[in-house]
Amino acid sequence: MEILIYQSMITLENEKKLTPNELYLYAQLRKRMTYSKTVETSVEILSKKLSFLKTPKRNRKAIRDLLESLQQKGFITYMEADGVVDVAFVYFEENFDLVPLSVLDLSQSPEDFMVLAFVFRHQKYTFTKTCMLARDYAGKLLECSEATARNILEELVNKGQLVKIAGKFKEDELNRKEANQFKIPFINGTEEAPQPMKRAEKPQVTEVKEVIEPVEEEPAQKQLTEQYELELAERLKSLEKLPPKIRAVKEKSIKQELHEKYFPKQNEENVEIDYSALQNEKVAYKPRLVEEKPKFDREHLQQIQNGNTRTVPTTKTTDSTVEKVF
Repeated sequence: MEILIYQSMITLENEKKLTPNELYLYAQLRKRMTYSKTVETSVEILSKKLSFLKTPKRNRKAIRDLLESLQQKGFITYMEADGVVDVAFVYFEENFDLVPLSVLDLSQSPEDFMVLAFVFRHQKYTFTKTCMLARDYAGKLLECSEATARNILEELVNKGQLVKIAGKFKEDELNRKEANQFKIPFINGTEEAPQPMKRAEKPQVTEVKEVIEPVEEEPAQKQLTEQYELELAERLKSLEKLPPKIRAVKEKSIKQELHEKYFPKQNEENVEIDYSALQNEKVAYKPRLVEEKPKFDREHLQQIQNGNTRTVPTTKTTDSTVEKVF
């Protein structure tokens, strides 16, 4: 996203030149512009986002004065009714610059944005890709003293938002020094824009949830399910007039009856145990062998006493009980 800034807004000789506060408010309104080229906001909202004066009451008054000044200079039209401010932008047939939104976001004060917008304009069109900016000119641009302008420039350089190229001394009798040159390092695309400082955030713990894909039912199973739901709905409908406690008992009984009707339980003897799955849980399973002792009747006992014995084979069966071995 880019912010449209007319060149007359930052030209000293132009009668439409804006103050740093006016330019900053104009850019913030442009940032909030909708597709219909308008902004719907309120002075209360703007005063919470933008701070021109310390006290809230004076800050709101300053915002209203800035809106009125922008309207008098012909850049916007606005109307305030019931606390709602509707702002519309006026377009001119004159030169303008599309300042990157990152320049506005990095600006921590109206003066910062005024300087960065001015440097961007001249850096864009000069062969050296730099902007020559003397302290006296910066003071007039920012409408402040030369000392204050120098401090603002030095602070931008220290924060990495501007790169300073010191001016050379001229070879003449006065031994004068050329004006310093500045450039925004991330405009040419060779360096990354410095990010505004943010408070350290606590690391967020991401919850991992298992996504279970639905399994399509077979046609026969699907038909049974539909019949089960239809019959269940019909039978539950007849219980609407019963008291809540009795109805709850009846519902439970009906659901159990229909479930046994449509989905009978499988024979436990036919259920196979997936030992591979059990081994994945690090639990070993083994069947228990149960030795059946031979049964002796009276006739067999008589044969043993008479010395006529026969060998009875011992059979081993596998009990369906499964033991866990940890």
